[in-house]
Amino acid sequence: MTIMGILKFGMIFVIAMSLSPKTTTTAFLPFSSYQGKSATRLNNSFRQQRQHHLSESLSSVSSVPLSSLSMSGKGGGRGTPAKPADSEEEDMELTRQAVTSFIQASQQLDTSLHDALDYRQHHSSSVWTKCQDYLALIRWFTLIQAVGAFVVGCLVTSTKPTVSSLLSVYLSYGVGMAVNDCVDHTIDSKQKALPSKRNRPIASGRISVSEGWAFVTLLTAISLGLAVMQENNMVAATVAAAASTTTNKFGLWTASNLFVMFAYAMGLQKILFLKNLIVGYLGISPLLGAVFLSTAATTAASSATAATSTVISKLYRLASVGMSVGVAREILKDIEDVDIDKEGGKSTLPIVVGPKPSHRIAFGMVWATCMAMLTKGFRSMFACASSGTPPFYMISWFIGTGMITRATFLPLSKGQKLLKNSIYILLGGMTLGLIAK
Repeated sequence: MTIMGILKFGMIFVIAMSLSPKTTTTAFLPFSSYQGKSATRLNNSFRQQRQHHLSESLSSVSSVPLSSLSMSGKGGGRGTPAKPADSEEEDMELTRQAVTSFIQASQQLDTSLHDALDYRQHHSSSVWTKCQDYLALIRWFTLIQAVGAFVVGCLVTSTKPTVSSLLSVYLSYGVGMAVNDCVDHTIDSKQKALPSKRNRPIASGRISVSEGWAFVTLLTAISLGLAVMQENNMVAATVAAAASTTTNKFGLWTASNLFVMFAYAMGLQKILFLKNLIVGYLGISPLLGAVFLSTAATTAASSATAATSTVISKLYRLASVGMSVGVAREILKDIEDVDIDKEGGKSTLPIVVGPKPSHRIAFGMVWATCMAMLTKGFRSMFACASSGTPPFYMISWFIGTGMITRATFLPLSKGQKLLKNSIYILLGGMTLGLIAK
């Protein structure tokens, strides 16, 4: 194409852009400027605007009259003869076709880039949604209760918890939650009256059963590996020679805990009152884990033990609170799940003696525990003797018992949830009381 043809090409393109002024401001903005919270919505709107403006440009090019750009009768310069009209029209038609091809190519490129961007956003959203489902499978927030009990046990035994030991406890209890969902998914999926169970990740189909068991296997291996690694590191740091002669007690505790969780899900949960006792035991079991973690650092030749009579006394009191409240809450949950448990062939206290007597038994256990926490043995252990220290233990007791009083008169579902929150309050008061002392 001649220099004159290039100039004509540029003139037609400028005219096309000027006939669609928004194109020059939006059609060539970078894609990154449209990222944010509403990226998908903005990108769809952006795509429509770009395609509309490019289409306007294409229509504008097609409607430009050749006569408006014709230079016939004019010389191409001093001494240059004018080009024939036919030749000039042919040249302009070729130029128009070139601009049209350019805009069509821009449309195709624009579509391809947005398709790639949409795929990336959809893929990222799917991955994040799957991660949320796996977190819901292990009930990630509920597991804080087990970690909190482990921290309290470490405070009692004067053992410093490490990240690996805390993570091991957290993941091992996540295994118990996931195993229950894997085993009970068929029953849970049929509970139309209980959306909380029907919408669980496996019951709803968001996670397949095979994926659930694979996740359980992964968590089991990680929690056991962290437990063994943590204890071996503590033993090696104390006396390297004792590592080969010291029993891996923390690792054994983790393994035994996992065994109880699997046994519970596979059949023990169907036995009358045994399921409640197992749940109560698992609630206070992290206290034992802290004891085993502390004894892992002792050498074979050492005569000192972490579990002195004072420590054992503290742990008994802690365990009695956690066990009784945990068993009571499990009874309340059994009242809520009477129909489900009947369908699943379970024998629970509400099925045997009835919902109302079971409700009285559960809150009777809780109130007996609250009264026991006011005895001298508990107060001397957790209440601060110093006048300048805030009375964390007693404050938590008053708040916790207030919540329990209200839970007694609430509907069952709300009552058991409030009782669960009262456990956190009581546990927090005990922990702060130990720290303050």
